[in-house]
Amino acid sequence: MVQWGQEEQHITALLEKAWGQVSQLPEAEQDAVAAQLMRALVALGGENAPGGEKPRPQFGSARGMFTLTPDFDDPITDFEE
Repeated sequence: MVQWGQEEQHITALLEKAWGQVSQLPEAEQDAVAAQLMRALVALGGENAPGGEKPRPQFGSARGMFTLTPDFDDPITDFEE
């Protein structure tokens, strides 16, 4: 069984190898391939966590990340005719 630290090193080595191959592509195709690699990484992100499960969202986990301005509930004048 691969330990968490070893798995990270393996993934890092694979990414470095993939990026070396992407950099050899024509410049117009590099962005598309890089975007595809990023989507794959995001999809794998939760599965590679210790325990193999995605963390469950918890109520209030985004607290303090967003703020509303004091005039949030004021009428919007742009929609008046």
